[in-house]
Amino acid sequence: MDMTTPEPRVSVIIPVHNYAHTVGRAIDSVLNQDRKADEIIVVDDGSTDGLNNALKPYQGQIKIIKQKNKGVSEARNRGIRESKGDFICCLDADDELTTNFIGLTFNALNSDTGTGIAYPSLAIRQDGKMRAWHRPTEFDFEQLTKGNFIPCANLFRKQAWTRAGGYKN
Repeated sequence: MDMTTPEPRVSVIIPVHNYAHTVGRAIDSVLNQDRKADEIIVVDDGSTDGLNNALKPYQGQIKIIKQKNKGVSEARNRGIRESKGDFICCLDADDELTTNFIGLTFNALNSDTGTGIAYPSLAIRQDGKMRAWHRPTEFDFEQLTKGNFIPCANLFRKQAWTRAGGYKN
């Protein structure tokens, strides 16, 4: 009898409020991952810009949650609450993941139970051109007193989100 623990599941939460014009790129970037997400949840936070039409091509590939506009923090919290993942990635509707994002961050969390959050480099593209590239440096607790640079698109343990009480408004 095999008593191995099942591999953790990954949920990607995409909160959307009036970003019908970019949400498809965000979803495509998740669908094109080398290590696939186990679920993609799009939280429609009261959009009025034709989001339903933008999401039609993804029927059967994403879960859609609709709610009245409550803000990005509550949209993320709602998606996470309804997710089945052990690891969570919140992706803004106007952002994209590189094809190896989930694989890299998943491996970092899965290989070290003491790690609660993982994020690789961050690239900023504007008008189709790379404008800035940020690579994380060795973690320094002292740096937290001066500010931090943890991008929204990261992978974290759902258990840590629960302990923290979710995103704050």
